Amino acid sequence: LTVLTDFAKSHAVSVHSGGGAHVLDLVVESGAPPAQGFFHAVAELAGTRIFPVSRHPAALDVVVAGHDNLLRALSWPAAGGAWAASDLPAVGDYVSSPLAGASRRPGQVDALLRGSAVGVLGAGWERGGEALPPWNGWFGLPNLRMMPGNGFSLVSRDATKLDAYAVDADGRAHAAAWDQNANGAEWDGWWPIVAATSLRFGRNGTIAGVARDPTKLDVFAVATGGRPFTAAWDRNDQSGDWRGWWPIADSPPALVAGQPLSAVARDATKLDVFAVDARGTVFAAAWDGSAAPAAWQGWWIVGDAPPPALPATAVTAVARDPTKLDLFLAGSDGTVYAAAWDANRAGGSWRGWWSIAADAKRPRIVPGSPVYAVSRDPAKLDIFAVGVDGGIYSAAYDASTNATAWQGWWKL
Repeated sequence: LTVLTDFAKSHAVSVHSGGGAHVLDLVVESGAPPAQGFFHAVAELAGTRIFPVSRHPAALDVVVAGHDNLLRALSWPAAGGAWAASDLPAVGDYVSSPLAGASRRPGQVDALLRGSAVGVLGAGWERGGEALPPWNGWFGLPNLRMMPGNGFSLVSRDATKLDAYAVDADGRAHAAAWDQNANGAEWDGWWPIVAATSLRFGRNGTIAGVARDPTKLDVFAVATGGRPFTAAWDRNDQSGDWRGWWPIADSPPALVAGQPLSAVARDATKLDVFAVDARGTVFAAAWDGSAAPAAWQGWWIVGDAPPPALPATAVTAVARDPTKLDLFLAGSDGTVYAAAWDANRAGGSWRGWWSIAADAKRPRIVPGSPVYAVSRDPAKLDIFAVGVDGGIYSAAYDASTNATAWQGWWKL
C-alpha cells in the first residue's frame, strides 16, 4: 500500500505493507490531524477488532471481529489457566467499526457491532452450568443512519440495564436503552441527546459514556470546531431528559470533531476525561460534584515525558479505585505507553509515560489504535491490543505480587 488518503491540506498518511494485510509502517506528515475514521481503517488493515470485559476479578472475556468475517469470544481462565475460544452467531458482512461490550453481572457479557445491512446488532452471553455456554443473538437495535466508520459505546448501569451511544450520519448524538424489566426486554431509542442543541460531533464521531451510579449517566464528545462537550442524564431530575451540552473546562486543547475521548467515573461525584490533541499531547480535565463550585477543571498535560502519540489518537483510561487512574495508548512507534495517577503518591501528580513490558519480544502494535484496559480489582490491570500482524496481545499488572513490573506480552 502507498498513500491511503489525504485528510486535509498538506497532510498525508501512508501505510506500508510487507505482504498480505499486515501493516508494517505508518507515516504521518505535518498538517491537520486525520479524521477519527482513519484509525478504524488502520485497525481493519491489521485485520482484527476487539473489546475486552471483566466479568469478575478472576475472569476476562474478549469479543473478536476478525478479518475473516468470523466473530469469536475468548474467555479466561479455561482448563489449565488457558484461554478458550467460542464462536458467536454469524451475521454475514459487518461494518468495519469498533465493537462495544459490557458486563452487567459476574456471569454475563453483552456486545454490540454493526451489520452492513441491518445497523447496530446486540448479542449476549451468560454462564450457566456449561463450561462455555453459547451466545444469544444477534438482535437488531432500532435503526440509526450512521457513517461506515462511526463507533459507538455501551454502558451498564446495573444488572438489568444497558445504554448505548452513537453519532448519526449528520453528526448528531443519540442514545438507546435496554431494560430487562421494561418494553418487553427490547431495545428502545434512538433518541437525540439534548434534542434542542445545534451542536454536531463529526459524521464519523464517537460518543464516550459512563455511569456514575444506576441513576446517573454522562456522555462526552468533541464538536465541530474541536471543542469538547458533555451532557448528563439523572433519573431523579424532574424532566427525565438529557441536559447539556456544556463545554468541558476553559481553554481546551486543539481537538478534532468526533475524535475519541476517554472518560471514567471514579465514584458518583468524580469524572475524568482525557484526549490527545492535534500535536499528539495527552490532556486531562476533571469534575468533582462534591466541590464548591462543582465546575470542570483543566486542561492539564499528562506526564513529564510525553509519549510519541499520533495526533487525535485514542487514549484509554481506567479507574482502579477512586484514588487511582491509569492511561494507555499505542504510540507512533508501535509501542504501548502508560501513565498513572495516585492521589496518595507524588503529591497527586501524574507519573509516566513508560513503555509496557519493553523487551525485545514485545509486539509491534498498530500505531494509534486503541489499547483496551480493564481493572479486575484495585491491584490488577489487564491490557489488550492488536498487533501489526493482526494478532491479539495482552499484558498484565498485579500490584499484590509485583508492584513495579508488567508481565507479558502474550499472544492470545
